[in-house]
Amino acid sequence: MQLQITLLIILFDLVAISDSVYTALLPYFSPVATDKGFSETEIGIMLAFYPIGSVLATPFVSLCSSKRKAILIGLIQSSIATVGMGVSKYTEGGLFFALSCIFRVIIGSGASFLLIPSYAALPILFKDDVTQKIAILEMGHCIGRLTSTRFFTLIAQLIQFDTYQLPCYGLAAIYVISYLITHKYFYLPEVPEGISPKKKQKEQERISVNNNPPINITKSQSITPIECVIQNDNSLLQQNEELNQSQQQLQPGDVLNQSVQNAEKVEGQLQRHDTTIQTLEVPQLNVMRKSSSSGGEEKSAEGDSLNGKKAIVKWQTQIRQIIKQKREAKQISIHNSPKMNHSQQINHISLFESGAKMNNSTQLEVLQEQAEVTEDDSKLETKDYIDIFKNKSLQVTFIFFFWLSALENGLRPFLANELGNYYGLSEYNISYLFMIPIFTYLLSAILVARQTYFQEQTLFKIGMWILGISFFFYCPTVLKLPQSIFFILFGEFIRGISLGIGCALFIPNISDSCIDKVGICKANLIGANLYQFGWSLGDIFGPIICGAFVEKIGYEITTLCSGFVILVFTIIYLIFRKNKLHTVQVSTTENFNNKVPSNNNA
Repeated sequence: MQLQITLLIILFDLVAISDSVYTALLPYFSPVATDKGFSETEIGIMLAFYPIGSVLATPFVSLCSSKRKAILIGLIQSSIATVGMGVSKYTEGGLFFALSCIFRVIIGSGASFLLIPSYAALPILFKDDVTQKIAILEMGHCIGRLTSTRFFTLIAQLIQFDTYQLPCYGLAAIYVISYLITHKYFYLPEVPEGISPKKKQKEQERISVNNNPPINITKSQSITPIECVIQNDNSLLQQNEELNQSQQQLQPGDVLNQSVQNAEKVEGQLQRHDTTIQTLEVPQLNVMRKSSSSGGEEKSAEGDSLNGKKAIVKWQTQIRQIIKQKREAKQISIHNSPKMNHSQQINHISLFESGAKMNNSTQLEVLQEQAEVTEDDSKLETKDYIDIFKNKSLQVTFIFFFWLSALENGLRPFLANELGNYYGLSEYNISYLFMIPIFTYLLSAILVARQTYFQEQTLFKIGMWILGISFFFYCPTVLKLPQSIFFILFGEFIRGISLGIGCALFIPNISDSCIDKVGICKANLIGANLYQFGWSLGDIFGPIICGAFVEKIGYEITTLCSGFVILVFTIIYLIFRKNKLHTVQVSTTENFNNKVPSNNNA
């Protein structure tokens, strides 16, 4: 547990610094570029190269052999490019334009190499509450933006240093320190061969079961049922298979004793493990005594032996299916038990005295598999993306997130000019105003991580309605309201809340749309990839499109139109988005017994 907390802290730091330089320079870049003679459209083009780097780097992140390696590459890129951004202020004209574009591409690429592996590592480290851990990382995102803007601004004021260059040099030092810490302490479960040992073991077990010779029992015996507990290494399942193999080599008189000994051995191991139990009923096979005087009884014994072998193999296959379904977060279902003749019956015994605390009518307890998850479980292929994009719910969610990013990132750079030209705010005051939505973003991320009242989908919809309404507070003169800074302050406040909710729940929304197809690990990695890809894609086209509209119709009218666009897409989202509920089927004793004929001749 201590190791998990340490790794979560490292991931928190990586997400916090992933795009801090972009946020720290945002209040100052537009005024600096304007002083150098660049228009709003040209400024939008330069800003667009940051998300271009993120988009270009996204497919290459999955090609890295490990998430640790991808993170280290991202830290190297970010540290070098951040220093270059600070030095580029000394240049003019076309050289400033070229250097700004190049270094922004590298910084955007580094952000992808930091964000995607960080989010994708969560299901490997934590099997539960992945949404809560995503919200915690979003809190780190907010804290990074908040501190990078305010902290370096205050330091620049105190030491009389340039407010544009100090964030670059300071963050470069932080990237180097983070590289050293990550290189020494950050390790995830990895399988260099590309195939996890568990999967190899499962394949060997499957081959071993299929190659087992038939059971030949010539004496009437009763195979005592046991309780199977699915654990990290599936050791009990393997023990049961070894039990079946050992029974084949025993003399008929020793089968019962061996079965009882193994049951006692399993009971002792169960008592040493604190794990959730999934009770499965094992066929109790009453094999007819072979009689040399009756050919009919001889055939009956042979037939019962074969049926007994089939019943055991089907029971073992059923356990493997449950393991696979749980690992892939699919609906757990128990198929009908194998048909038994009158010489066979199903019985169930409990190996724990504490079993009385459980519901006596329940034969199947909900299992939370605590199997080790490795990086091999989150390897992605092109067909994974092709399959999931056939889902209309996912398509609507992704398009909605793209436009949210385009309007948010497209209008944000020009707000600084609006505040300076029409409201008379200085660069320092603008930077402080920009911290308001970051602070409320942090509060909303904490809300998502801690609250239990609202469902995720309900909370996401509320956040998007708030976001659409917030845009109207940036255009008071168009709405015939007084031109007061308090409208913008309130708009910044509620906009931060909505963005915190939306960004914290976007990855769970994407994962929910494709978890049935690819499993939880791949679903979370796909969500992280599409999160970075969709946000960066909107960041590419947003400044260019919004910059052109701001030049033609002005900032306030452009903002008003953006608010209507967000509301329209929210309505579309509400129409097409379908919640996916994952349930667990539970079979009771009554239902289970109804499926299997009782032994009336026993």
